[in-house]
Amino acid sequence: MTLIDRAVYVIRMRPPFAINYPKRYTPVLYIGEGDLLSRLLSHRKWAIRMQEMGFRFPLEVAICCPRVRNSPDAYRVFEAHLLNVFYERYGSLPLKNSIHEYKAYDHQYERIATNIVLGPGSGNRHLWAIQPLPSNPFQAVFARTHEV
Repeated sequence: MTLIDRAVYVIRMRPPFAINYPKRYTPVLYIGEGDLLSRLLSHRKWAIRMQEMGFRFPLEVAICCPRVRNSPDAYRVFEAHLLNVFYERYGSLPLKNSIHEYKAYDHQYERIATNIVLGPGSGNRHLWAIQPLPSNPFQAVFARTHEV
């Protein structure tokens, strides 16, 4: 298993657009883990569909490869951590995540790193915060993952 097979990644929109989540906005569309290269190929399909519905916004992918001694599943635990932080902060899972991961973790993560990857980012100027309307095929998953 290579390093990239145990990666955690965040797919984000580049300015000027972000997503308007229930509590605040952020450009994050998806948080995932593992088998990065083949997973990105599958994400490409929904990204193209999303861009065909409107403005062809650029995307970026933030990647990290967390390692913890004697813990080969550290990357899965870190993904669950990011999803939990995102849910607490934004009141929803990211637009394209439909499963809320719950994994026990007792690791400490750098707060600044979490803020940079989940938030708009330092110096980024997002001018629009958008959300899918009921007629949008992406709306069903988006609404289902909001806080209740």
